[in-house]
Amino acid sequence: MARTGPTELTVTFSDDGAGGTRVDLVHGGWPPGESASARRETYDADWTLVLGRLALALPVTA
Repeated sequence: MARTGPTELTVTFSDDGAGGTRVDLVHGGWPPGESASARRETYDADWTLVLGRLALALPVTA
């Protein structure tokens, strides 16, 4: 898939109210068009993989 330019990633950390941290990730800035739709679908699967591996690598605290 050809790259069409950069996208934007916003990561926000906040208190989850239970002594932990909530992480919100927004991936946007997609160019218009059919190729952007295909890229978004690819990233949906990629973010699941990346964030799952990150969760496994982070220490669990009580």
